[in-house]
Amino acid sequence: MSTPLALTRFGTLALVAALPAAGAFGEALLSSGDFIIAIDHSLNPSSSYPGGEPPSAAIDGDDFSKYLNFGGSGSGFIVTPGSSVIQSMLLVTGNDAPGRDPLSFELYGTNDAITSTDNSLGNLENWQLISSGGLAPPAGRNTAYPTVDFANAMSFSSYQLIFPTLSGGPTETLMQISEVQFFTGLGGAGSAVLNFNDPIIAIDTITTLSPAAESAANLLDGDTSTKWLSFGQDGSGVIVTPSGGPSTVVAMQLATANDFDVRDPTSFEIYGTNDAITSSENSEGNNENWVLIDSGSISLPTDRETLGDVILIDNDTAYTSYKIVFPTIVDNSGVFPADSLQISELQLFDEVPIPEPGSLALLGLGGLALLRRRR
Repeated sequence: MSTPLALTRFGTLALVAALPAAGAFGEALLSSGDFIIAIDHSLNPSSSYPGGEPPSAAIDGDDFSKYLNFGGSGSGFIVTPGSSVIQSMLLVTGNDAPGRDPLSFELYGTNDAITSTDNSLGNLENWQLISSGGLAPPAGRNTAYPTVDFANAMSFSSYQLIFPTLSGGPTETLMQISEVQFFTGLGGAGSAVLNFNDPIIAIDTITTLSPAAESAANLLDGDTSTKWLSFGQDGSGVIVTPSGGPSTVVAMQLATANDFDVRDPTSFEIYGTNDAITSSENSEGNNENWVLIDSGSISLPTDRETLGDVILIDNDTAYTSYKIVFPTIVDNSGVFPADSLQISELQLFDEVPIPEPGSLALLGLGGLALLRRRR
């Protein structure tokens, strides 16, 4: 039986061994080691760009125009110059904010007709990886990177260039580049391949939905100083399978993570299934037959690494696994939207966790909050 979580006097979660029997608080169903995977219920790419800074600006031969993508890390473009064998690449930084500069690249080629659309995932074609690696952005603005060479003897008609990481790190919400050019020889020798009239579209691949150190498993570790972060933003969620077997979840509690409150979820949908889980990590999580149990709003505290109120779940059916999706976050609009969704802890209960008299003193004012009914 798992021990409920409460806030310590320093505001972080800890296991509270001195509390009354767990039954008085409701059965805490989730524990470290339970099966949990991250999903993106919508897998909506976040690629978009201002009208004056389209992907075509990256191949217009002008170092003082630029391509800017609000998708941030993982964004890039697909360009179709026609059949060519490329062996090197040159990039030029944009005019401002060096945190937006690409810090790594993945270059793919295809001879398929391009059916991916502008601002999509860019995954409708069969792509072959040509090269990938780190980049060394110069400090200067509108300045060329060192030329990147790659061993390649294959001819492709279209290329996909993705920038998985940016100089500003995972919190940077914008990617920018003023020029990209491919060459038929090493070191920028041979012929330049890209022209201003080549068909080009923006994409956002969402190549990594969570950083390696901020996986969904952190939601079950009882520590609010760790967190789950999803670059999938709104529509992200998790599938969890409590190790104790079928359970009837009637309450849920979340804790905020360490930084930007614009990343906090503001609504939820909870689903149940008794199917074996075959959905994979970072998929849409739809391989199973899911029943919508309940949905509603979430109002998390502005304080960081802090438990939110207990959320009541209208449910009288037992399920072996649950899918919790967060359709909205605090701020995913405007010119600088939140770049991700994050929470530090998740707990499900099969009884409403109401502390016994006297327990509130042990829990502290920031502990398990008095229940706030959503209806």
